[in-house]
Amino acid sequence: MYRPRNRHHDHYHHLVLVLLVLALLNLQSIKPTTATFVLSGQQNGDQRQNTPSSRELTRKTALHASRSRRSFVASTAAIVTSSLLVEFPTSPSSPGNSVANAVDIKVTPMAHTFVTGITKGQGVVKPTRENDFTRFLTNAKVVLLFTGDGSTGGEQEVTKLTKERKAGEGPGVTPGNIVMSAANKVTSLEKEVSSLGKGDTLIVTIPSASFAGDRKAAADSATSLGLFLGGAKEGGVVSVLVDGSKSVTIEESGYDLLWYSLSR
Repeated sequence: MYRPRNRHHDHYHHLVLVLLVLALLNLQSIKPTTATFVLSGQQNGDQRQNTPSSRELTRKTALHASRSRRSFVASTAAIVTSSLLVEFPTSPSSPGNSVANAVDIKVTPMAHTFVTGITKGQGVVKPTRENDFTRFLTNAKVVLLFTGDGSTGGEQEVTKLTKERKAGEGPGVTPGNIVMSAANKVTSLEKEVSSLGKGDTLIVTIPSASFAGDRKAAADSATSLGLFLGGAKEGGVVSVLVDGSKSVTIEESGYDLLWYSLSR
């Protein structure tokens, strides 16, 4: 399975360190300020009784500085906490999370194809371009297209685009042919796979059973064919959910790619 790198890992730690340093510098720079006032008396009467004493002004100024420090530290702590929450999401195995978390897919005209992975024990879904989506498929030995209940020919569109990408070759595409399997299940694919030419890709369309069922089917297929699961490198078995649920539990399903037709 494709496992995207967490490229922002170091950035979050740097952000936390910078914020903490800023907090310490601010604490050192904010000091109580003592104001000196020259009180002048007049010959006809002393007006100092209505003027705040120097001691009182010093106390009020120190109190203001103390409140400023507390406000700054509180806001800085809130930012640091937010950064930590973004960097370290709650793992499904943590207390209070007895089941894996479903990822709600947001499909838009600009993002209807997705690549998946698991990091820190949690499913991750990232939008990917159609061009990159089909490139994953052209590099696989076997592509399993699991079609959802609401499929409206999405598998045909995926197959068409993959054939075009394979024929056009280009950077990152394994040269070869797209072969459509006559089977509608993942078993007994050995003969078809053994007859593939160098760089050829076998596409198998299968009705989706369930997340767990599809995951087991893909794993059993890879084992029986002596291949590996995922699209991290060419020559493996890549599983795709086509027009399935938009609330997907990656940890339980094991799909490498997700496709949602815009016509749905």
